[in-house]
Amino acid sequence: MTFMCGDDGVIRFGTTAIAETRGWAITESAGRIAHRAQGQPVRYKAQAVEYEGTITAALDPTDLVAQNALVVGATVGLQLYPGGIVSGLPQWAIDAVLTQQVTTSEVENVVLAVWQWAGAGALSKGLVA
Repeated sequence: MTFMCGDDGVIRFGTTAIAETRGWAITESAGRIAHRAQGQPVRYKAQAVEYEGTITAALDPTDLVAQNALVVGATVGLQLYPGGIVSGLPQWAIDAVLTQQVTTSEVENVVLAVWQWAGAGALSKGLVA
């Protein structure tokens, strides 16, 4: 069985890797609607699937290509590689709207930026060629 480590993960914005990433997350969810006729058991129907997630990175003001281009309100093409860009491992791609950026500065820690995003289309799942 193959295991992947989080420190091998990569996230790209366009074709450029985002510098100093510490992690990322993606959530896939679908709501449900109860469908029921009198005297019948409840049956559920799925609503549309939605995607959202976060990107966490050590803030790097010199990353002019990726980090500085992640502007709230922008739509960006994200490519997510949980095990790195290695042939045969999973990769996901989605167009995403950046909905929020939170920057934190704490004593004895690097300054972190967290971007939240919502899917602006379908999630494409495949394997790295």
